[in-house]
Amino acid sequence: MSSYERLQRAVSILQNGPGSFQERLASAYRTEVQYVGPEGLDEATAYLLEGINDELTRTEAGGDRDTIDMSTSSLTDAEAQELADRIRGLREYFAKQQPAP
Repeated sequence: MSSYERLQRAVSILQNGPGSFQERLASAYRTEVQYVGPEGLDEATAYLLEGINDELTRTEAGGDRDTIDMSTSSLTDAEAQELADRIRGLREYFAKQQPAP
């Protein structure tokens, strides 16, 4: 699966997935975004991806919750929305890299 396809799926989860927005963000990251690598990215976009990874894995796991769940649950609504916007931005970057049909 290409990075673009992964990001398309992540955005779909953010928009249509079950649960709260933080739960959808955790799901999108866990199942799709964390598998997008920096290969082929310009420096600024690679930095953007690294920032998303850092934000969504910054809090230690606790109890039965992993680091992704702990990190997303600690975000304010505005912070979660900003990270979702960054994920959408990455999707747009990869969309521009896709060959024309």
